Amino acid sequence: MDERAEALAATIKRKRKNVKLTQRELAERAGLSLGTIRALEQALRSGSIGTLQAIAHALDVTIADLLAKAKALPGDTPDSGIVAIRRVLTSVDDLLDDVVETDEPVSLQTASRDSTYAWGAYWGGRYEELSALLAQAMIRARAAEHASSTKDREAAADKLAQLYQVASCTLVHLGHPDTAWLAWDRAKQAAKRGSDPLRISALHGSASWLLLTEGRYEDAVKVAIQTAEKIEVAGKASLPQLSVYGQLMLSAATATGRNVKLRTRAEKAADFLQEARAMAERTGERNDYESAFGRNQVIMQTADVQVVTEQYSKVLRTARQMPRDAGLPLAARSRHLTDVAFAQTRLGMDDHASNTVLSISASAPDWISHQTLYKHVVGELDARLMKTPLHELAQKIGANSKEL
Repeated sequence: MDERAEALAATIKRKRKNVKLTQRELAERAGLSLGTIRALEQALRSGSIGTLQAIAHALDVTIADLLAKAKALPGDTPDSGIVAIRRVLTSVDDLLDDVVETDEPVSLQTASRDSTYAWGAYWGGRYEELSALLAQAMIRARAAEHASSTKDREAAADKLAQLYQVASCTLVHLGHPDTAWLAWDRAKQAAKRGSDPLRISALHGSASWLLLTEGRYEDAVKVAIQTAEKIEVAGKASLPQLSVYGQLMLSAATATGRNVKLRTRAEKAADFLQEARAMAERTGERNDYESAFGRNQVIMQTADVQVVTEQYSKVLRTARQMPRDAGLPLAARSRHLTDVAFAQTRLGMDDHASNTVLSISASAPDWISHQTLYKHVVGELDARLMKTPLHELAQKIGANSKEL
């Protein structure tokens, strides 16, 4: 019997009993069949990511709690790390008068450089580096907004919003969802002090993603759709407008694909993907509001939807459409290849999947340490294959069955 399936079975059974649910009650809450729950608890199947997300939501846990925990980072110093980030986000400075947050004068240009660097680190999957620098970067940006002239204040607020947003996204990967929401709320407040309403729309896209990571798929879709409806995309709409609209359609698609309670989830997700595809034809490849959008992103998210709706052969066909020179950020490309590896394991292509996860490890060594799905795939392959490089990788990231 597969050790991974046994470990998953034990975890589901334990967490179900912790909340005093029968198998039938868990099945009803998750929108799954009783047979599916029984098969999982008997280690007869491993379950799709969509199925596991539905179970996690029903048990009020994250999918990481069912699989491998993301690695959270303690701060190395009082001025860095998660504790320092949380302290900045819960600062009482607004309640006090004449508070000087930094001894050095900070300019709008400094805040802009900090934001650009932080987003580069985020899309490079360098979350440990981000955890060390974000607290001080947010403090500097707040100081820049407070010290800015009237004509620069809105631009400074926009840079602060960008830093709060990247903090929110990073905190999700580091396993701190509640603090991520706090950072998101700070980002929205700062964006409202800025002058770009499209920034707020883009932030709502981040909110949709946060909801998705919590298993709140219907809410994620509602946020994405209602925000998109307020963006004008007809006639002479600007490229940033089309790009943000397309990003929101992708958010709606990925959340819909994961909603196992929706019988037509694959078809409905395909409709949203088609909307995004139409926008991509108009925009080309772009990067607006710190997020890439274009044909390559549509291909990537199409594969994602096909993974969670268990259309594994289609995943590989879709992935072949991705240009070799696609300019996806490293984190996005690595996530896409993880989807490919997951599909390969489900199709019995273990050697191909092994090569895929090893290539991801070589190109994105920082990113892999905090990725639940990646660890799940590596651990599953390690349990079946006798390959030294793969086993060493599993041990390095804590993905071997003995550690999960």
